Amino acid sequence: MTYQIRENCIFEHVDVFETEEELLKYLHEVSAPLGQLMMEFNALEDEITMFLMEAYEILGLPINVELLQKFYSRKSQELIKCYKQLSAGSTDLRKSVSKLNDLLKSSADTRNQFMHASWLYASPTKGVACSEINRFTVSLKFQISKIATIW
Repeated sequence: MTYQIRENCIFEHVDVFETEEELLKYLHEVSAPLGQLMMEFNALEDEITMFLMEAYEILGLPINVELLQKFYSRKSQELIKCYKQLSAGSTDLRKSVSKLNDLLKSSADTRNQFMHASWLYASPTKGVACSEINRFTVSLKFQISKIATIW
């Protein structure tokens, strides 16, 4: 695969890859931590699906198969809704459900920060190139150690 590298001022600080080889080396190094993040997040989503089915059973509700096929945010919202019903009589449980809700949202935000990053090309909707030379492309560069610490 060939990548074009172009200078760009969309981000406050941009690490510009001088060569395609430098970019490929970086992408290779970051791919394992990103893959691990993706696998961990997908496992979390599977757990949410299982807990949601259990909550439906406890509440005596029919399993909403259509909802279970939705994405993470919709399923986690439904799980929290069910848990709020189940914890209605306990202030401590309600606090725990609220904390769980915050953690689920934080997990989604963290995942999206990395999975939807502009890895190879900066979005043209967020700014314009600093240089009119079209031979450079920006890659948003994350520290591998930062990715590794989130899971």
